[in-house]
Amino acid sequence: MPKQSYLWHHERKPIHVFGLLLVPEASSDCTCSFPNAYSGGRFAKRNSTYTNIAGTKNPWLLTSAAHGLRKLVIPLLGKGDPPASYRLRLALAAPPKDKPGQRVFNVTLQNKLVEKGFDIVRAAGGVDRAVFREFRGIEVRDNLTIELVAKLSQPAEDQWPILQAIEIVREDVVPKPDRFD
Repeated sequence: MPKQSYLWHHERKPIHVFGLLLVPEASSDCTCSFPNAYSGGRFAKRNSTYTNIAGTKNPWLLTSAAHGLRKLVIPLLGKGDPPASYRLRLALAAPPKDKPGQRVFNVTLQNKLVEKGFDIVRAAGGVDRAVFREFRGIEVRDNLTIELVAKLSQPAEDQWPILQAIEIVREDVVPKPDRFD
């Protein structure tokens, strides 16, 4: 059995991995723009030494985030690889000034709605508190597609979806259906 490993990934590099942390490169006050985001969406990092995130053994994982992320496509399988099933965990924490009902969004995986009206503050029980959402049996044929769709079509910055980290674990290879020849 292979040893479990993690990759803490920077958004500018290609992704062919099973786990990633959404962080910008550079200093703690860095913000970096990215595609597939609401207008103005960006990566931001808070100081992991002075930011207390409750509800996790690894609070530093939740001090960097993709603010306003709409869509993330992660290549998991190469050409000729059989389809596989994955377990996906999203790690989220609302920023200090968020209020319940403010940052509400849907989560879609592989074009299927898996979480409707997700409110980080309500789910976590407050701000700067980790909340994890786990989804099993996600079938992937090549790329894993994650979409975060805001409740409003033109959300304000404080209403954008936010995502701090993702864990992706392969569960098994999806069997090919029997063929009738």
